[in-house]
Amino acid sequence: MLNDDDVVSASPVPSLDKFHHTSPERTLFDLARAEPFSVALVAADAHLHETASTGRKVDALQVAGWRARMQARSRAHAGRPGVRAVRILAQHADPRAESPLETISRLRFLQLGISVETQVSVPAPNGNRYFVDFYAPELGFWGECDGKSKYVGAAGDGHSTAELLYAEKRRHDWIAGTTNLRGIRWGVREVLTRDRFATHLKAHGVAVPGLPSPLLEPETRGFLKQLP
Repeated sequence: MLNDDDVVSASPVPSLDKFHHTSPERTLFDLARAEPFSVALVAADAHLHETASTGRKVDALQVAGWRARMQARSRAHAGRPGVRAVRILAQHADPRAESPLETISRLRFLQLGISVETQVSVPAPNGNRYFVDFYAPELGFWGECDGKSKYVGAAGDGHSTAELLYAEKRRHDWIAGTTNLRGIRWGVREVLTRDRFATHLKAHGVAVPGLPSPLLEPETRGFLKQLP
């Protein structure tokens, strides 16, 4: 637990309906220092998704400003416990993540040294576009992370679960056929740990380095290696 003087911010703590609360950036700063990095990354992705994106359009200037402010906070608290996690968070939070499962999946790819693009569009029938969660053409695959709720008990628009599954199968087959890449799917259980995700990817023929990419900054590589 961090002491109040250990997370002091230059700005005052505002109040809302007589309750004191911290700003989103201060909250993310504290989360990165005090909680597992995955928790902070999920929260940061969600914050940026809400504040710096509209639909699939990302406000790059707003994201850059957020990164700069978080880095400034880390510099102002240099040497304090957990500040390295703040620096890594500022570099790798991504507003394109649409769910906690996507965030954790991206973190696992970073830990395993696999370079992927996120939320990539591919041509769909009738001139439309499909979007895939992860895209790695150099490794011969694209990936989708789905929770069970996407197919079970989620047919609120009048379609049955069977109809949803059939539509998703047709979408999967179309993307695999037109990109000539195999599609890989996973859920929460597969990304609970780095090793479990590595096993899942290897079972689908993906070459898994197993360590963060040497293209990353040394501090980031060391940090990712040490994550539990």
